[in-house]
Amino acid sequence: MKKIVPCVYIVTNKTNHVLYVGVTNNLLRRIYEHREKQIKVGSRLKKMMLVEKFNSDWKDLYSTLI
Repeated sequence: MKKIVPCVYIVTNKTNHVLYVGVTNNLLRRIYEHREKQIKVGSRLKKMMLVEKFNSDWKDLYSTLI
């Protein structure tokens, strides 16, 4: 059985201006998920620009997930 080891982590952005602190028992998964928080706090305009960058036609991508 895999041992669960909780850990405290600190990560930063590319310019080292923001520090993010958290606790997890799966560091790799949490680092991957952390991008979600950066998107959540962004303005509507920033979110729309992000969609435009990767999906400029605003296609429903649900079918690509299954």
